[in-house]
Amino acid sequence: MFQLNKKYFDGARECNFSIHGKTLETPIPFAISNIGGGAGSIDRFVSYIDMILSQRIPILFNFYYLTRGGTFKVDWVKRIASDEDMLDFILKQREIFRKKGWIADGYKEFDFTGDKPIILLDTGSGNIVRDLAVQGLTIEGLISEFDKLIDEYFMFGESHNFDILVSLDYALKQTFRGKEKENPRYIETIEKLRKVNYNLNLLVKSLRKYSDGNFSFMLFAPVHGATVKEISRNCEAILEIEAKEGTKFGGFALALPEEGQRNYDSPEEFFYNLGRSIRSVLDRHHDNRPVHGLGIGAADNIIPLVLAGVDSYDSNTPWRRAMDGSNPSNSDFSGSYSKFLLPIVHEDGTPYPKSDDALKYVRLPDITDSFECDCAPCKRYPMKTIKKLYHSIDKEEFYLAKMVMYVHAILQAKSIGSALVKHSNSIEELESFTEGLPPKYRAFVNRILLQSQLM
Repeated sequence: MFQLNKKYFDGARECNFSIHGKTLETPIPFAISNIGGGAGSIDRFVSYIDMILSQRIPILFNFYYLTRGGTFKVDWVKRIASDEDMLDFILKQREIFRKKGWIADGYKEFDFTGDKPIILLDTGSGNIVRDLAVQGLTIEGLISEFDKLIDEYFMFGESHNFDILVSLDYALKQTFRGKEKENPRYIETIEKLRKVNYNLNLLVKSLRKYSDGNFSFMLFAPVHGATVKEISRNCEAILEIEAKEGTKFGGFALALPEEGQRNYDSPEEFFYNLGRSIRSVLDRHHDNRPVHGLGIGAADNIIPLVLAGVDSYDSNTPWRRAMDGSNPSNSDFSGSYSKFLLPIVHEDGTPYPKSDDALKYVRLPDITDSFECDCAPCKRYPMKTIKKLYHSIDKEEFYLAKMVMYVHAILQAKSIGSALVKHSNSIEELESFTEGLPPKYRAFVNRILLQSQLM
């Protein structure tokens, strides 16, 4: 189901997933959409999903939004049959949306014949913990609810043909909305969960259920910690659990530690050490299983993560930057524009001309009309066309512009990972490649090269 093809001197890895007749080569980003937890833009993710499928980008779904809640809970997710393939359902829903006119006139579908992409189901546990805590459940009550949830979660993943599931955990939210931090029951629950590592006990229960069942999906163990060092210790603890239980998880999902970046000199150093917090433990045990960066795969983190040995990654940043802007043609225009990610590498792995703004999200009107990108959506919709669509009084053209910007950012994340492994055959080749990168990435990679030479 998973195979390490090559491990490079600098830590980068090339791997293959093969599951349910689908294949996936890493390093690779996952596209995210919180389908079920939003409207408008979320619906257009479905309308234009061919843009993603045509590029063989895997997709991450959220169990909480699909089954429980969301800021704008939508009813159409309830239409999925009990044993319906998730992607088949999405494609069927897409046709319904298109008949409603939720697509730009004259839009030509991107060809996505061939294998379906691998799909991953994340738990959305942070929201589940919050909802149960706000209801007044004690820690004991919360544990009891999660014990029952294991069965529901596994059966949902199996019946809808998900390829990878991230195992349930008592995740604490990394971002808070509204008055969440002001709710005393929620704060009390968070503090209790921080004091005792309840997650390991939940992982034992999940691993036993997975081992006893005849499930076809891969199960990844989420690895949390207050600090990077604690993540390493918890990874070791998971390996000890596996040895005791006589069975293993299929891989690991690396979460952001609570301490964040404050104890590191740069974001690049932080994310590299975060990736190494798991990979170094696995290396000591001669364990080549995959590591997925859960919610940490923003474009400017990918170089350190890939060099640290992280195989796949996801981030909500591309979606938020593309979707947060408002329509300039509306009378109530707020002045907020969507943002376009300025790339550092072409699809063939060669660097763009050096720029201080590389891998930054820039307001759409601040980008020149002559800017060129060679990813598939940008080839069809060059910058001048994107801007025209974005300013259109037709809201479907406005949504199309946003989707092009979103998929562009995902494809740049893919190109960065591919470029790193392509140029990692030798120190000289990697040094030559990094000469074309912005100074902070060049300096970081040089430090990694020095470390590899000293080892």
